[in-house]
Amino acid sequence: MTYKEKIAALRFEMKEQQIDAYLIPSSDPHISEYLPERYKVISWLSGFTGSAGTLLITADFAGLWTDSRYFVQANEQLQESGVTLMKLVVQNAPEYTSWMINNMSEGAVLAFDGKLLSAQVANIVSDTLSPAGIEVRGNIDLFEKIWLDRPALPVEKAYLLKAEETGKSVPSKIEAIRHKMRESRADFHVISTLDDLAWTLNIRGNDVNCNPVVLGFILISQDQAHLYINLNKLDQTEIDTLESYGVSTVDYDQIWTSI
Repeated sequence: MTYKEKIAALRFEMKEQQIDAYLIPSSDPHISEYLPERYKVISWLSGFTGSAGTLLITADFAGLWTDSRYFVQANEQLQESGVTLMKLVVQNAPEYTSWMINNMSEGAVLAFDGKLLSAQVANIVSDTLSPAGIEVRGNIDLFEKIWLDRPALPVEKAYLLKAEETGKSVPSKIEAIRHKMRESRADFHVISTLDDLAWTLNIRGNDVNCNPVVLGFILISQDQAHLYINLNKLDQTEIDTLESYGVSTVDYDQIWTSI
């Protein structure tokens, strides 16, 4: 499929679900900048391979918002896609909301996959568009249907480092987090960023090119800690080691029913 054919397929699904605009960030459920192949949606749909950008698709418009680091690259890569380069004035600012307010009618529907937006950005989008009468739906992944050969999540093995290698043990790190939780009167703490996960559990992996990280989440309370991970990534010895630290292992996908 060409990029224009892919966008046409997306627009067909949008029409089927009565969606007027679909927002696609360059991100994954961990709000990473460098992504596993499965989440390189913007590249698949438009050809743009930069590490930062937001794509907005409507029935008659497709625009990519990115910053000055990528203006030359985007201008070249988008030529055959039918996507217009929208130059950000302020890096990382959700300037596409202004375009939507000016170009979408009251009663229009914006959708996106909420797993790929930070809570902060999702709230800004909703708070900005709702007063204009634009409905926001943040739980729709249209690519599961149209990206037929979408890559699976990586399955490379993860591995644990010893405290002597990292300078601090896992139990001491978890206790430090719990201390901060008590100070903040927090009952639970979710760790979704991959570098923080790697630090907390002294765990490394090969899930992202040039980054020694593994996909996962940690859910910590005062008396429990759970690592959500593809369980095939760990050997039984590593699972037992984590258990000895007071960390249980749970299948990666179950995080969405746990928080």
